[in-house]
Amino acid sequence: MHQPAVVRPLKVALPLLFLALFMSGLAAIVNESVWQRALKVYLAGCESTSAMIVVLAFMVGLGAGSLCMGLVAHRVRNPLRALAIVELMLFCVNLSIAAILAMDIAESVYSFQRLAVSLGIPLRLVYGLSAAAVLLLPCFLMGITMPLVSEAAQRQLRCETPGFITILFVLNTLGSVLGGVVAGFYLMPYWGQRISLLAGASCNLLAALVLGCMCLSWRGQAVSMREEGLKFRSGRLLPEEVLGFWFGFLSLGYEMYLFRVAALAHAPLPYNFSLVLCYYLLFWSIGMFLAKKMREGIGGLMVISALVVIAMPLFHWYDRNALHQRLQELLGENGLPLAVSGAIYCLPCVAFGMLFGQVIARSAKRWGNDVGRYYGLNTLGSCLGILVMTLVGYEYNHAYSALLIGAGYLALLAYARARMELPTRSAARVRLPRWGLWAACAIGIISVPLHVLYDRSPQWFVPYIVKQSRQTYYGRGGVIEVMADGEIHWDGLRHATLSYNDSHTVTNDWKQAAVPFICHGGRGIDDALVIGMGSGITAGTLARSDAVRSIDVYEIDRTLEAIFRDYPDETLGVAHDPKIRIIWRDGRAGLALSDKQYDLITQAPLYLKQAGSSILLSRQHMQMVRRRLRRNGVYCIYSNTFGNQQQALLVRKTAASVFKYCESFGGGYMIVASNEPFSFRPREVVAINAAGHDRLIGEIARFGASNLEYYWDTGARRLEWEDCPYLVTDDHPLLEYPGVATELVPWPRSR
Repeated sequence: MHQPAVVRPLKVALPLLFLALFMSGLAAIVNESVWQRALKVYLAGCESTSAMIVVLAFMVGLGAGSLCMGLVAHRVRNPLRALAIVELMLFCVNLSIAAILAMDIAESVYSFQRLAVSLGIPLRLVYGLSAAAVLLLPCFLMGITMPLVSEAAQRQLRCETPGFITILFVLNTLGSVLGGVVAGFYLMPYWGQRISLLAGASCNLLAALVLGCMCLSWRGQAVSMREEGLKFRSGRLLPEEVLGFWFGFLSLGYEMYLFRVAALAHAPLPYNFSLVLCYYLLFWSIGMFLAKKMREGIGGLMVISALVVIAMPLFHWYDRNALHQRLQELLGENGLPLAVSGAIYCLPCVAFGMLFGQVIARSAKRWGNDVGRYYGLNTLGSCLGILVMTLVGYEYNHAYSALLIGAGYLALLAYARARMELPTRSAARVRLPRWGLWAACAIGIISVPLHVLYDRSPQWFVPYIVKQSRQTYYGRGGVIEVMADGEIHWDGLRHATLSYNDSHTVTNDWKQAAVPFICHGGRGIDDALVIGMGSGITAGTLARSDAVRSIDVYEIDRTLEAIFRDYPDETLGVAHDPKIRIIWRDGRAGLALSDKQYDLITQAPLYLKQAGSSILLSRQHMQMVRRRLRRNGVYCIYSNTFGNQQQALLVRKTAASVFKYCESFGGGYMIVASNEPFSFRPREVVAINAAGHDRLIGEIARFGASNLEYYWDTGARRLEWEDCPYLVTDDHPLLEYPGVATELVPWPRSR
């Protein structure tokens, strides 16, 4: 006889389970977004490196947790209770991480890194191990979630249709989408890291409370529902599980590809990580939902995935050279143009989700065990995809990566046809590769040469492109293009210009050296430090002075080595100058790992609107710089905000909170700060060294001392420094969000 006690719980339990699963997914991505930012502060200043480390640690933890639970899910007496305990543990762990970030742990972290470096351990290995130590436990607990939810749904809530598994994944992923939006567009810009982590932990607590209430309602039924006669399967992998591993490899490789092309087409903004991640998860969840609605068509979906991915470089070329400019005219220079283009970039994710949903539904018999195995293998394949794309794929033209990912789906189709028993109804779909292979080849033949022509375009090709690139250099830190007019672009943004016949004189890069040089008095500079090499103009300009004896340069992107090799004269010979020592390391980590002090420090690493700019403009960083300055040492800060007065005021206020003496130049374009009083007297510097042959002094004289004096913001041009309730801190990277800064910071007044 049918027992109504089981029917009533189903009606109430499923919405509660869905709510808990949704909140768990929301918390997971809020935490991932914050971790990516927090670890970038302590472990790596490079956006691509920090994204790789965090996503990799996240996926390794998920995969390990899912696989382990897949082995024991059938033995868990009460899956709902176990799930509630896991969410409660996640709440405690994330609360602990938030408490750690609230403490001043920077010096402890850097002491550990100094010890590792002294023992000869590579910093990248230290970064990876440190990230693993912090993230593996919470990510492992997150990985346990889906197998336990699947086991509870089948065993305790009596769900029988395999397609129901896709609904569980869809709800969890939609929670992740909302978490990415909330974290990336509201919590981080307005409240900072710690509040964001507390919000994520609160979602875990809410999920634990909901599941705890469910356990109290059904505590007497768990044992009677524990065994259903299904045997636990172990042994070699099914073809579906092999596909799951390689689906993860290709789909996460494509996500890393998206991070690269989004920055290249739309500038490396702080919104990019969250926006790409949200779109990826949203379109993937749509595919998962559609997988439940459609008949099996695995073969056709693989062909569609291959075609759309291989075609994506064509859209990227159009987006970068035409669409992006039009969207900027309509929507402004913010994250909205990427919000439009990102939807097209993520179209292949619909097919990825449909493939995942259809294959996992085929392989799941004992839901907790089989979901754990499949999801775990898929996630571990994702880890391999992240590593291969960032460590190998980023070194080459991204069009090649798209071509290889598309070819990978066609190869998996051949494997599926050989090893899987596909239904007769889908036989017509399986025969699609004949035309699909030809279509993929045709698209590849068009897209790859197009990108090669853009990289090394001959003169006759100029009318067909918006901006001619003389040569393009690909590296893990980004894409650097040397344009025909000598401009150097990083990820689509102009950062520097090559020097032809001393054309660098009086450029802003030259002033980044000349202005602090004059503020120091033009003599007695034993040691100087340049943070951010760029085209080498700043370091090369300082090296031209006899008063400067040695120059250290911190630069994170080793792709510049090829530019210094190919353009030695145009980069002032910085790669071979005996005065200059290039240290390939993030500037903040370099200062933290060395006790060396300097007479002059100047930095011009990033545009303020770029992701990560706050790391080298925060109060904590400036305090570190202050400790590295000798008596009477000066510190020059790049502060070009492109007219955003609120951002400029944030930088000035932060500098004034650390240094007693500060002056601005060029309408706030740069700030010079010091622990001791200093003066800006270019005429005196020129007069004192008039009899010498100092090349830098000669350049200052040719430019004109009066012109440099006018560059100093004095009198009516003097800027407001005080009316700002915020500082740039590691916890709150407000500076990187121009729109938020405009909204929160009062409009500065000119004196």
